[in-house]
Amino acid sequence: MQILVNLISNAIKFTNHGSIHVAIFKNHGNKESCNIEFVVTDTGLGISQENQEYLFELFTQIDSSTTRKEGGTGLGLAISKQLVEAMGGTIEVESEIGEGSSFSFTLNLGVNCNPIVEENVENFALAINDLNILLVEDNDDNREVAKLILNNMGVNVDEAINGQLAIDMIKIKNYDIVLMDIQMPVLDGLDSTRIIRQNGFVELPIIALSANTSEEEQKRSTDAGMNYHLNKPFKIKELENIILKYAPNKAVKTRVDSTSYKVRWNDALIQIPGLVVDDDIRDYWLSKDAFLKQLQPFIHNTISTSDHLHQLINEKKTSEALTLLHKFKGNVKLFGAKRLFREITQLETALKENDNSKIKRIMKKFDDTVKELTQ
Repeated sequence: MQILVNLISNAIKFTNHGSIHVAIFKNHGNKESCNIEFVVTDTGLGISQENQEYLFELFTQIDSSTTRKEGGTGLGLAISKQLVEAMGGTIEVESEIGEGSSFSFTLNLGVNCNPIVEENVENFALAINDLNILLVEDNDDNREVAKLILNNMGVNVDEAINGQLAIDMIKIKNYDIVLMDIQMPVLDGLDSTRIIRQNGFVELPIIALSANTSEEEQKRSTDAGMNYHLNKPFKIKELENIILKYAPNKAVKTRVDSTSYKVRWNDALIQIPGLVVDDDIRDYWLSKDAFLKQLQPFIHNTISTSDHLHQLINEKKTSEALTLLHKFKGNVKLFGAKRLFREITQLETALKENDNSKIKRIMKKFDDTVKELTQ
């Protein structure tokens, strides 16, 4: 905890405007230990490559007027490094002057990554009977993956690519649950939900789908009349709980052999540069084959999205670039491209601030990461 407090305190100290993001990832683990990654990313002053070489040395302080003004940096980081290494972990930094910094450290914790409670839950699957779900999602890749998961669960799925089509379909067919993306063309998920409620469908469960996990986004969903906010990528167990809550007459728990419901992967088979295939990713996909089947379309989509993003930024179409990044972010999380996810988050902030020099620097890192993924 002290390590994380040190990193967050530094981020606050050197970030005068913008944002600070704290993320925790479970990379891998078993009944004996968990490998956890902690990441603190800020949009602050940044650190030069030269100073990064000495950043974790004990009693070293970066000598600049800014650090002297703010109280210095280095001692807390040196102590953090000692604590991390004493626990058998590693700590790293990625930073550039004027762009911000991303500090990350990993620890192997002596705790059970798969508690008994979770193992008991995995001994159950849902027996679904005639459950009809309307999936409203304009992103082809996200829709294809979600449909695959729903079909494998035994759900009857209809698709709509925007809110207006969803409204038209709801008027002519009875659905048990609607999974509604937030950002879509023609009519977005929030306005669509308001119209659906105004048309008398007040009891229809409408579940928000969004890659944005902020409290503000969740409040917007519930204020619009949605029943629940489901973060993308969602986990199978989360979706099962939603079905049990909102369509209890269409599903019952059945005891099964967990290996027959969700195939456990062999980590050695998944060595893809730029991707971290951890337990969260496995919990989303039903099998390695399903993941690999969708991986090539994801790579192609990454290339086309990168090209489109460059075009929008060059043409100063900031609003369209932010919309593109929002949709792309969900896909990036889906496949475990964690570094690319961080750069998208930084780029969103830079675009909102209209900081051209920062945009240019982040795009360089973005392009390098895309190249790693697609080569």
